[in-house]
Amino acid sequence: METFALRFYIKREKTRHDGTAPIYARITVNGKRAEIALKRYILPTHWDSQKGKPIARKGKEKELLAYMDTIRNKIYQHHRNFIDREEPITAKLLKEAFLGKSARNQHTVQIGKSKKYYYLFVRTKKPMPTSRRLLTSVGLPKP
Repeated sequence: METFALRFYIKREKTRHDGTAPIYARITVNGKRAEIALKRYILPTHWDSQKGKPIARKGKEKELLAYMDTIRNKIYQHHRNFIDREEPITAKLLKEAFLGKSARNQHTVQIGKSKKYYYLFVRTKKPMPTSRRLLTSVGLPKP
């Protein structure tokens, strides 16, 4: 059984010139951490460090709180998906799944056949010189 925690915090040491600090989400699984920058900023005086959320005074803080709830729900949904698929869960895998950088989304492996050889192709979502790239050609026995 793994331990799982999600916490939001601000990095006061990275305060910008206007006095705002960036907001981060920290995913912890079995003591291993992964951080996600939310690309949102808030004044440290408007942040409740104990609760890990903005002090909802104005419309801007309320919007930020709603955005953070959306992020929280998406991360929890990815966590549930890992459990449903009975896959191992790590903080790094959860972060990559949330950001859409999981290994599943990066490439598709295909086996092609010529007269004499079977070829292994990989198709990636990143731009490549050709749509298929030949990785190796080896003589494989017929399946």
